[in-house]
Amino acid sequence: MRRIRHIKLITLGTIFFASLFFILVKYGSVDTHPRLLLKWKHEGVFANCKIINKELFATKIILIDGNKKIDMDLIKVNEKTGNILSEKMIFEENYETEKYIDFSSGFFKHRFRNSDILIDKNTIYATIEIGRDYDPKNFYKKFLWSVIACDLNDQQIKWRFNKEDSGTTPDVSYGNLKFVNSKKILFTALDDSMTPPKCQLYLLDEINGNIVWQAKESIGYILGKPAIYNNIYVTSQEVTKKIAGKYEYASYANSIDSNTGKSLWKVKISEDGIAQYASPQVASGRMYILTGLADTATLHCLSADNGKILWKKKVPYAERIFLYPEDKTIYIAQTGIIAYDMYTGRLKKKYLGLYGEVYQIARIDNIIINNNGSGSLEVFDKRTGRLLQMIGVLKKDIEWQLKQYDNKGIRYKLLFRKVRNLFNKPNGILETPVAKNILATNDMAYTYGDKGIFAYEIKNN
Repeated sequence: MRRIRHIKLITLGTIFFASLFFILVKYGSVDTHPRLLLKWKHEGVFANCKIINKELFATKIILIDGNKKIDMDLIKVNEKTGNILSEKMIFEENYETEKYIDFSSGFFKHRFRNSDILIDKNTIYATIEIGRDYDPKNFYKKFLWSVIACDLNDQQIKWRFNKEDSGTTPDVSYGNLKFVNSKKILFTALDDSMTPPKCQLYLLDEINGNIVWQAKESIGYILGKPAIYNNIYVTSQEVTKKIAGKYEYASYANSIDSNTGKSLWKVKISEDGIAQYASPQVASGRMYILTGLADTATLHCLSADNGKILWKKKVPYAERIFLYPEDKTIYIAQTGIIAYDMYTGRLKKKYLGLYGEVYQIARIDNIIINNNGSGSLEVFDKRTGRLLQMIGVLKKDIEWQLKQYDNKGIRYKLLFRKVRNLFNKPNGILETPVAKNILATNDMAYTYGDKGIFAYEIKNN
């Protein structure tokens, strides 16, 4: 009897200390989680970045002669050390007078953030947008989009494809580049000659820039970047009717033959609009789309073969989706990050940070990095949802934010207690700079944009 009592006490003691250790690891002073630390930086305006063979290629925008001239330089950087290996100009544009460029609103630089680059073995393909015929009331009356192919060895231009239009251009559908069918180049452009305007898809020959095909049917107003699977997938908004001079739109999913540009199928999925920045995601024979423009949204899962809706789920309002098929997870993001099972739509985990808008996310091993609209990073434990680190924000600003919501309810109290705990953690809050876009490798995270490129290395405490 005494022996049984001892066994019970030992068992209870083991459970107690194991639980205590788990609590300390998760909430207390024992912290084995990784942190991001700034390793190197380059200041300037960077339109895009890619990592190829442990080298970082970036397109940098340089303003010359009172903003009358714009250069785009291709910079090659060692991804670990930040050492610049080469820097060559691949594009330049001159203006007759300074009035053609209005930098006061940040409008012109915003166009470069929508640029895109692809890199092959010996060639970089880049897009750039030029505003022309500046009007103080309407900004620019014309836009010139160029796709540029540049030799990586001697930085010579191989070919250039131009597409000009008039009127206002969309924020996210323009200038997207994708490799399709043995590295042919897919390019998205807007046709403003139509009323209402519609987008066109071009497939360009990677050798000479000639048009292989132009989509046979005009697709509507494309929002987000096309997805490449067995074929090409886009989401669009199209006019259903016109009442009193105003257009009403519906949302569609589209599949396009990558060899011919012909429509394979087209499915109306909602009377609501496509979430503006929610590019479609396709993997494992399924296409994922986010619709909704109010407080709630709908996550749709369609068959990539025929557009049949497999399931749909009401979700909190979100504008972006990110797919990680390796662990069957799809994330939606706007006010925090929520993870769902990509096959069933089952809720898996919520990641709630201090700042609302989620601009981009990246995953490295067991951490999730949220690059949010306030210009800072929030780092989460992928398994538990715990907030591990905040980067690019001043401690005094966090304190001010906490005071504003101190009496907003238990949900906020729990969140703010976690944020306050970061003040006592090694590197829990870093005031080092970050930029708007994010790129991640196995052990590094890079942010880039108008402020520069900032490289962060993962370190375990």
